[in-house]
Amino acid sequence: MKYTFYAHSIMYRNTFFNVADLCRAALSNIVLKRNAGHNKWSNIKHIKGANDQQKSLLFARFSRQMKLAIREQNDSNPETNSKLASIIEIAKKNSMPKDTILNTLKTQSNSKADIHWHEIKGPRGSIILVQSLTENVRLLKQNLNTLVRKSGLAYCDSGAKHLFIHKGILIAKPSPDLTNAAEDCIEHAINAGAEEVETDSDDLEPGHFKVT
Repeated sequence: MKYTFYAHSIMYRNTFFNVADLCRAALSNIVLKRNAGHNKWSNIKHIKGANDQQKSLLFARFSRQMKLAIREQNDSNPETNSKLASIIEIAKKNSMPKDTILNTLKTQSNSKADIHWHEIKGPRGSIILVQSLTENVRLLKQNLNTLVRKSGLAYCDSGAKHLFIHKGILIAKPSPDLTNAAEDCIEHAINAGAEEVETDSDDLEPGHFKVT
């Protein structure tokens, strides 16, 4: 391969090329490679950011559930508050940091927030029951009034809460050494007054039972 250099051009195989054009071509290749790497990093960063945001929302939901459980029972001790203990166990399984859990318990122990219920008329005669936990009732009502107005909804007369039945759902995993786990689970559920036992559902992990 032989090159002949000129002031403003290069000759290769009897063909003249402008030096500036060659530089732009070379630089464009470099930029393209750099952009490709940059896009790869951007994609990774975007996916990681989305996962982090999803985890953050999940942890925030667990924190709210813990606060409600503490206020409902007026007890921030998981050893004596079974509902709180259950939420903490699920939060740990979802990799919620221990420090975040402890901070939630500590904060709510010193909080003066109280539970409030709001009854709202939804579309086609439906009733929406909203449960809130706040220290600033006035600010909460202002924000809720704005949402209700913008959504075209309205508040119900008091008493709509009694149209609802509060039911609990228990997810259990029997010991692997049980031979008739399904039958035993159904029998115990019936004796406890349960309405339904599901052993095969899309939202259940294998080997788990849902009791309502």
